Amino acid sequence: MDDHSIASTSYGALDVTVINATNIKTSSSLRILRLLCVVECAGARFKTKSKRGRSNPTWSQSGTLTFNRAIDAGETIRVSVWDKRGDGHKCMGSAAFALERLRLDARETLELDLEGGKYPGGRVTVSVKYT
Repeated sequence: MDDHSIASTSYGALDVTVINATNIKTSSSLRILRLLCVVECAGARFKTKSKRGRSNPTWSQSGTLTFNRAIDAGETIRVSVWDKRGDGHKCMGSAAFALERLRLDARETLELDLEGGKYPGGRVTVSVKYT
């Protein structure tokens, strides 16, 4: 491992900015969505406020996931987009990657393809920094 890689076990925090999502699919192009994004890792969680609109929300909201225990570099970071409905929330898709993908103390912007929603497709953009 070089000096800029994450150690195999570490405490720390993940600073995250959820920038936007594009091409979120629904059953109807006319349907108004209330989309929000959730970022989770090692029991820590950040959730954006919901944005009302169609399929391309812009959040530009930031938060910090603080890790209160030792975590492994292989720990998974999950980013998911949800439609906030009157009868609950519906997952529109999610993406996951390993913490080890990030370089320590370096801000990175990631464009992640969403999978697992009822209507496949879409992408979410986040900016992350592991410290």
